Amino acid sequence: MLTPQARARDFPGLASMTYLNTAAESIPPLCVGEALQEYWRDKLQGMRGREAHFARLRDCREAAARMLELKSEEVSFCSCSSEAYNLLATALCLGRSDEVVITDLDFPAGATPWLRAKTPPRVQHWKSREGELHLEDLVPLLNANTRLVQVSLVSFYNGFRLDWAPMQAAIRRESPKALISVDITQALGRVPLQCPGADCLISSTHKWTLGIHGGCIVAVPQNRSEALTTMAGGWFHLVNPFDADRFERAQPKAGAASFSVGMPNFPALYALNASLR
Repeated sequence: MLTPQARARDFPGLASMTYLNTAAESIPPLCVGEALQEYWRDKLQGMRGREAHFARLRDCREAAARMLELKSEEVSFCSCSSEAYNLLATALCLGRSDEVVITDLDFPAGATPWLRAKTPPRVQHWKSREGELHLEDLVPLLNANTRLVQVSLVSFYNGFRLDWAPMQAAIRRESPKALISVDITQALGRVPLQCPGADCLISSTHKWTLGIHGGCIVAVPQNRSEALTTMAGGWFHLVNPFDADRFERAQPKAGAASFSVGMPNFPALYALNASLR
């Protein structure tokens, strides 16, 4: 529990202000700065430092998985939520006959990839009324062609908190082939994650999780790993990046691991590991 003594120790900057803008930008605890110094010391070791880098990656994945109540292999990392959502779009490979539902309370990162596709799906808008999303407005948008419903558990725009259970039940009933992707950036570290059964969870790391820029948590439960394996090129997410046949085929790891396409942003992961713990 955060006591006045612990707050003064871990967040000395708050001694001179009352800060109410963590939904936009957090003030990290001192341990995050110490973790960045640890990364710097490890980086000064050159190639030898990579052993420590990858150890922190594993530590951070374990800590994030615990917060999400998932297994470590169901969690991975990107550099930002925009990257994660664009990679999600490659996994779904949607076409003109497919439909996506987005809301007007979502952050642009989760809403715009479907508008920028070369062959865009039909985008349906679940519109809010007086700042709230109502289930009766969603149901008419759902049908057999709905492939994705993108929502935020807590809206960046006004703090609206989604009523998860009835929404999920309606989607599973009306659109059994649809996946539910949830932006949890404004929830993780702040409120209980009451969205069991979500197919994909995405969160930035510089808000309530008290990390820094350049990080993003991506979670894909194992039962959705086949459906949510990205089609991106790269190397870190591949099974065969340095095999003899690497220029003939690119075989990705399944599910969450397929979202980490390149060298991890280790500074952000050192910071996130410290802040989550």
